[in-house]
Amino acid sequence: MANDRIKILFTYFRRILRACAAPAMVLIPIAATMVLARILAHEASDWFSVYGNPDWSTFGDALPILVLFILALHFRSRWLAAAATAWAYAWLVLRIFALVLYRKALMGLELYDLQMLWKHTDAYALNAVLGDNYLLWLIPAVLAALAAICGAVWLTGRTIRDVGRRAMIVWRCFFWIFLLFSIIATVRFSTIRANYAQEDIYTGHMVRPLPVTAVFLIRDALPTRDGGAVPLNDSNRKVLEEMKIIPSADEQSAAAAPARFDRIVIVALESVDLEFIRALNPKMPEGVTPTLDRLVAEYPAMTNFFCASQPTSWGLTGLLMSRFDYTREVTSPERRASLFSIANGLGYRSCYFSPLTGVFADNRRTYGKIFAPERMYFLEDWTRKYDLRRDAPWGLSDGELYSGVLKILRAECGRRFVVLISTMDTHSPYTAIGISDADKKRFPTPFLQALHMTDRNLGEFLRELMADKTLYDDRTLIVITADHTATHGENYLHRKEYVPERVPLIFITPDRTVFDALDRKKYASGIDLAPTLVELIGGKAPASFMGRSLFSDKGTAISCKQKIFVRSPKGECRISPQGRSSDPEKQAIIDFIRSRY
Repeated sequence: MANDRIKILFTYFRRILRACAAPAMVLIPIAATMVLARILAHEASDWFSVYGNPDWSTFGDALPILVLFILALHFRSRWLAAAATAWAYAWLVLRIFALVLYRKALMGLELYDLQMLWKHTDAYALNAVLGDNYLLWLIPAVLAALAAICGAVWLTGRTIRDVGRRAMIVWRCFFWIFLLFSIIATVRFSTIRANYAQEDIYTGHMVRPLPVTAVFLIRDALPTRDGGAVPLNDSNRKVLEEMKIIPSADEQSAAAAPARFDRIVIVALESVDLEFIRALNPKMPEGVTPTLDRLVAEYPAMTNFFCASQPTSWGLTGLLMSRFDYTREVTSPERRASLFSIANGLGYRSCYFSPLTGVFADNRRTYGKIFAPERMYFLEDWTRKYDLRRDAPWGLSDGELYSGVLKILRAECGRRFVVLISTMDTHSPYTAIGISDADKKRFPTPFLQALHMTDRNLGEFLRELMADKTLYDDRTLIVITADHTATHGENYLHRKEYVPERVPLIFITPDRTVFDALDRKKYASGIDLAPTLVELIGGKAPASFMGRSLFSDKGTAISCKQKIFVRSPKGECRISPQGRSSDPEKQAIIDFIRSRY
């Protein structure tokens, strides 16, 4: 009797296993991925990396898997069941891969993200993350994972037809409910995204579910072009040429000059206004910016250089692309030219260095598309490749960032390169790591402390860079500027509004004769820097650039932030780009902006 009962229990147990084996092979990787999504969200590089619940993304990613398995249950198809299992486990493996290599960032695992993983995953990265002997266990682990996946796929296909009629009804209901919940979660994700983030700016703050990702991938793949621009007529062109805003036909046809520099290092200080420099503004506390005070006295420095736009991404667009807008999904080849892409074409290496996570504002994906540097370094890269750890609210402090940049620049000795370093310590909340107690007393506010340490870290970076003769010689140019006007400043600026204003522009090089002809009081803006640097590396400014070289006869600074700001020795005027003006010069400037957008 006892043996009979054991046989009956064993039979029931075997039936339950058969009824649950195929669904379990699909549910296990989905559940594991949810756990990993939670871990990734918890370990995200920044508190703002994720809005809402990361499980929404996981449910959305599970949609195609659930649909495949519901169809497999309906038709009792081994092939569909095997496909659903293979998809689920491949998805889980990608999550694990992201957790290992990008454990400080929440990645969306989209096409571009996978390309970046592939591009940045090399032996050095694996060695840095997994240790010297990573191959001794990595290869067996990969083989074991592949064997487990193959086993799960075989088991699903083998047992899908063993699911009994009653169990089939239960599993169908369960998966339909699961599918419905996943659809609701995806819609909820889209709602949160619409409420908290602008579509073209902050898409990367959250991990997009697969259906939302598919829309982006299809949109990116479609051959679209930017439209709406109105060509300049001859009368406007003539007025703009007389105003020196656009070059004449003879200047456009002139041949490019020989390259004057092999190495260009641009430092874009965060929110540093020209008037924060004590040598130029006696209202600032004495001794707060000794490095910048010395630089503006010793090297060629512009006194009427305005940022092109603001905030950071718009300001960088002006510096790198000589444009005012910041469109994250640039599609027209005529608008894609940047200082980096032109330098790449001339045989220079190009790099963008950031202290932030690449997840913030989707910068890794979009900066790569619109600025087109050869390499980009974000917090994730600093952490896993160079063992530089987050030590400031936004990511790396300036001191840590500069130390990483020097390592990379030294690795590129003997080569030509154009790089841009974007700092963050002078952004609220201000960072002043390493400040002494004496300096805390001299500069009692967080802003002044951050400004002083930004100045000190810049000085130490310049000293180290200039002491290395393989990096700093007559063919090296260091450019000190800012991404945009200061947003704060503890009332030292006494401004009533936040509009594009003057920022530093300092040219540091042993060969100062290059800038002998430069009018340091010339009015210019951020859109004029890229044409200048392109000229200095032996290139020619493309038609998409809206600015002109500082060595040209242009003497007007144009900035744009909702309104067009025109500054010159005549004064300042503000123009609405949507309006019309009876003044031929103002109307020509309006049409100049409209002709590019």
